[in-house]
Amino acid sequence: MKRNGEVMESFKEMALDWKVPYPTNRYCNPGVPESAKMEYHKHCDPSNLCKIIWTLTDCHSVVPPQPYYEACVASGCSEEHPSTECQSMQTYAALCGLHGVCVDWRRQANGQCEVTCPQDQVYKPCGEARRNTCFSRDVAMDAFSSQNNTSVFVEGCYCPDGKILLNDHDGTCVSVCGCTAQDGSVKQPREAWEHDCQYCTCDEATLNISCFPRPCAESSPINCTKTGFVRKIKARLDDPCCTETVCECDIKTCIINKTGCDLGFQPVVAISEDGCCPIFSC
Repeated sequence: MKRNGEVMESFKEMALDWKVPYPTNRYCNPGVPESAKMEYHKHCDPSNLCKIIWTLTDCHSVVPPQPYYEACVASGCSEEHPSTECQSMQTYAALCGLHGVCVDWRRQANGQCEVTCPQDQVYKPCGEARRNTCFSRDVAMDAFSSQNNTSVFVEGCYCPDGKILLNDHDGTCVSVCGCTAQDGSVKQPREAWEHDCQYCTCDEATLNISCFPRPCAESSPINCTKTGFVRKIKARLDDPCCTETVCECDIKTCIINKTGCDLGFQPVVAISEDGCCPIFSC
């Protein structure tokens, strides 16, 4: 039925009469006469792609195919947008999925409407509406389930069987849910490791990483009694994460008495036996 109440036999003509302004949709441009915007071939044969809709008989009772078949044919015969048949078929399949009917129409399209997925994922014609991740695996699908618990199917890219998305933003599929460590590796729940002189663990409930400084044995008190030696804190040779106090020579702390030598004598420098300070003699 058109806006003026006239009953039309053609779904296409009826739909065009109800066209409304939609600036963000490139297929909907008000103010341009339809005759100038869309031109159809008078003798345009429907493509085999559009005919696939008639093979999806499981969905015909819940989503009538005729309007979507006409839309597919019209888009295929359009001089302006001749390559939108895939979108028409995708729309029909999506509606079937919302009604709990799985249709694998792309398999019959002979590669015309292929979907490219990220390296870790695979295409599924009838996947779950909610893509579960390691962080949402215990959340129910209330938003996607109807009152009578009818399944909802959505085509798209999913993790292969036996794997799950680590999170909802980087598309990484993992076999076991875990924590992403500092170096990008995945740690299993309750796994412990050492990083940057800290002990870290993967929390099983939150999949968050918690770290704390690795404890070090206390150094024994030390007194530097030899001349020229001072206390310094240095990293342990056997464990760089921990420190120890050592006595180390610091010649800047030495008091050096230089004496002049009589004629015929030369100055000689020696190291004190009870320290590291130089001793001058002739």
